[in-house]
Amino acid sequence: MLPCFPSCLLPFAGFACLLFLPGGHLCPAVCSCMDYHTIDCRDQGLPSVPNPFPLDVRKLLIADNNIQAIPADFFIFYGDLVYLDFRNNSLTSLEEGTFSSSTKLVYLDLSYNNLTQLDAGIFKSAEKLIKLSLGNNNLVDVDEAAFENLDQLQVLELNDNNLQSLNVAALEALPSLRTIRLEGNPWVCDCDFANLFSWIQDNASKLQKGLHEIQCSLPVENRRIFLNELSEVHPTVVPLKEDVELFVVCSFLLDPAQSPASSGSIWDVRGAHQAATHTSWSKAWQSFIWELLFWILHGTKVILQCRVFFWIRNFSDIFKFCFSL
Repeated sequence: MLPCFPSCLLPFAGFACLLFLPGGHLCPAVCSCMDYHTIDCRDQGLPSVPNPFPLDVRKLLIADNNIQAIPADFFIFYGDLVYLDFRNNSLTSLEEGTFSSSTKLVYLDLSYNNLTQLDAGIFKSAEKLIKLSLGNNNLVDVDEAAFENLDQLQVLELNDNNLQSLNVAALEALPSLRTIRLEGNPWVCDCDFANLFSWIQDNASKLQKGLHEIQCSLPVENRRIFLNELSEVHPTVVPLKEDVELFVVCSFLLDPAQSPASSGSIWDVRGAHQAATHTSWSKAWQSFIWELLFWILHGTKVILQCRVFFWIRNFSDIFKFCFSL
């Protein structure tokens, strides 16, 4: 520890008591300045980023505080930062341009905050980043261009967030990626997840925890399944068969001005629904279709609405089906 000399700037309200390092370098009193380039402000209950720091600070440890925002001009003043530990604070968002001057940053830890989304290009100026930790936040949306220009990134941690899907383009933009964490998210096994699942299979060696630690939910069956239990994806057409059911809900609306069966200004709704395989259709459908044709042939204005759902008992086939759409 280098000797420091206290000097309180009492005439200026809002300024903290500072310590002067030899050579005129400033150090916030609540922090420990181990040398000219390393500052430790961890676990001090700070509500905001203290300042000023030595302009040539390289390593800043500011974890375990209550800081809600990184100042938009932070890296303009401290562009020499190589290592920033911002774990376990109260960040809810990252302002556009926050990292615009972070051209020397190699290590960035934003885990254990309250971030909910990552916008396009938010880290694009941090082109030398090697490790980016975003685990244990509340991320629900990651833009497909969130990691653009991070050609040197080797480690990405997105574990323990609230991600249900992730555009695979966000990961394909990382040519140097060696390790990734995706476990602990509420992934949903649907068509949006199919491309990501394929990428995960192709890059299974990069998963720090492996396929057996990542789960996704099956919407139809209301349960979760580990990815290593899902069958391999093949981009082929899967014909409807015995283990695939088609659920169709249809209705048609009759113009009240033309329909003798309805009155007032509310359109009359006639409908039917059927859960069946592709080969079986009930009498209810026959009646529905005949009634629909009756009104059409009599010149009545009709609005037809149908929704189609697929029930796949062997849910691992859903990915095969998605690739055929």
